Order: sequence, then structure tokens, then C-alpha cells
Amino acid sequence: MAKNNKKPTRRTFLKNIGKLALLPTLLSSVGCPMENVDGITIRRNMPYPSYYEENKDYDLEREDLQKLVTLGNKLNNEPMEDSSLNFLNHLTTNASKILDSEKILEIPRIFDLYLPQNYPIQGRYPLVIDSHGGAWVGGSKENTEPRSLYLAQQGFIVASPNYRLAPLNKWPAMLEDVNSLLYGILEGEIPYINPNRIGNIFTTGHSAGGHLALCLAIQEETRDYITASGSLSGPTNLRTLAGHGNDGISDDSINEEDSPLILTLKRIGVYDEFMPLFEKHLTGFTYQENSELFDRASPYFQVTDYNPPSTSFPPSIVIQGELDPLINPLQGIKLVEALTQRGNTAQLIMRGGWHKQRKTYAEQYRLEDIVDFFGTA
Repeated sequence: MAKNNKKPTRRTFLKNIGKLALLPTLLSSVGCPMENVDGITIRRNMPYPSYYEENKDYDLEREDLQKLVTLGNKLNNEPMEDSSLNFLNHLTTNASKILDSEKILEIPRIFDLYLPQNYPIQGRYPLVIDSHGGAWVGGSKENTEPRSLYLAQQGFIVASPNYRLAPLNKWPAMLEDVNSLLYGILEGEIPYINPNRIGNIFTTGHSAGGHLALCLAIQEETRDYITASGSLSGPTNLRTLAGHGNDGISDDSINEEDSPLILTLKRIGVYDEFMPLFEKHLTGFTYQENSELFDRASPYFQVTDYNPPSTSFPPSIVIQGELDPLINPLQGIKLVEALTQRGNTAQLIMRGGWHKQRKTYAEQYRLEDIVDFFGTA
């Protein structure tokens, strides 16, 4: 059943001036590279509008950035699985660039558009918003290309956005950008996408992108537009992701919620120093300073704290690696339990691997399962 029959409220002064509102986006799309890959048309670097006021009420504290670089470099010498090292490299590389640069360049709001074979023909097309990973501080839309191509080959229109990254931008800037892409599609502000030809809308993504996919589907602001979501190794609980206990477990203990990365930080005695720096890197606050912000950014708490309990969350498929060094499988398990206990549709798939696996892309991420799940939602 399509859920995009409702239009969002416009947040700009261009609300009622019709097609003139499309001119800036249409003009800026002229010259965007286009290519054909195995029958799939890819239009790259397409602009999308913003529907939010930008919040810059925070300071980038150079002292904290320098501490993060120093600790990250120290941790790189510890034995860790590749995904943990990639996470640390994202943090230290970005922080180093900011410290070394006199001028910081913002990431533009652009996305890559994947159009299935023979588009457009009569009928409606399902659309997937596919968000990249990178711990909210790194990565880009190019990272999704194998997955986005696969989905387009199954008949989906796929939109894969860049979004603003920490620490130059604090949460929820990342989610606001993905929201804006959705609103731009629904409002007809995206060239080559006719909203009247869009059927069901789905969300997916890996790691931080999986978290954004779940937020789009579960947050009250956008969930009426989403048919189903598919998270690939995405965190669902930012409280326990940062190593803060839950369900009666002491905050200062090593507990069942801890990922191997958190265990390593605690083992070598730098958790208390490192984690607050990462928390401020992402949100501008430590967990102790603003625990409510971390919980609001957690799909798990958006489900469990919703009062009265709701059965209206879109169906979600959550795929987790049993040996994931970054995202404890319990993140996915507990979200699926919370959804199903409240009468919502949710499916958990445990794949026997790490945060990423060294297999073909479709096998690695169980993409066939996601496509099948979307087909029955």
C-alpha cells in the first residue's frame, strides 16, 4: 500500500508560486554527469533543496579535536578488526583536516539518482532512499553504488544522498538532509522524478546510513510517507552504542551491550577519555550533558517511549553481523523485539559476519532478503 499520498508542509517562502520554485534546482542540475551502467541510468551530483534552518549554535573546540586525533592515532596501534580501524580513521582524518585547514568546505546537498531500465514507462515506480555509512563523520554517496545499482536492477528508482557530516554539523543535521531529499521528491522539486509516478517509498542504508533509514521510517515527522525500511548493520540505540548501560545495567560496567570496540577502549583504559570526545563530535554534547538528545536520535527509544504504544510504525527488516566489532547484534535484536511486541511488523536476519563481509556485495548485505521484504510490505 502506497503511503506517499500526503504532502509535507513546505518550510520555505516558495510554497505557493508553482513551477517557479523549481527553477533554481532545475538550473543547477544542468550539466550533472550522466552515465549508463548495465542498462541503469545514473544521474550524478543532482542538487536537492533544504527544508530546515541551519543551526550553528556550537563551537568546534580545537583542543577536543586535537585530543581525538591523539587518541585515535594511539588506538590505531591496537589489534582491531578493519571496521573498527575504519571508524577511528574517519574520526582522526576529519579532525586532522579541520585542524590543518584555514578554510573548511561544507558538503553540498547533492545526490546520485539511479533510474531502472526503460524508465519512464506507464505505471508507478517504487523508490528507495539509500544512505551511505561512515559513522556520521565520513563516507559519501559513491559508497552506495554497488547496492544502489543492484536495487535499480530490481526495478527501483534509487536516490543516494550526500548529507552534512560531523563535526562541522551536529546531529540532527544528517537526518534533516535525508528528510529534505524525501520532501523534495514528494514536492516535485527533484528533476527527472515525477512524484505522481512514484509508488511506495522505502529506505535503506549501511551502518550510519542504516540508522538514518530507520529514523526516516520510525520518526513521527516522516513515517507516514515510508512503506518499509531496511537497515544493514545500523545502530538503533545511541545510548548503548556509546557504552552507557541500559535495562538496569550499571553505566560504568562492561556489559552485554558493549561492542568489541568499546571493550577495547575499556581494556586499555581510554574509554572515559575517548567516548565523551566522540559524543561531542557527533552531537555537541556528552551523553551526561544531554541524554535526551541521544535517546531522541535512537530508533529503539522512539519506539519504546512512544505513548501510547503504537502499531503504526512501517515494517522494518534489520540485518546484523553476528561478529560485528562496531554494532552489537543486540542493537538490532532489541529494536525488532520492541516493534513486534507492540504489534508492528519487523524481521531480524543475523548474518554470520562482521560489519562488512568479504563476499559479493549482494551476498554480503543479504540484498535479496531486503528486496523480498520490500515486495511484501
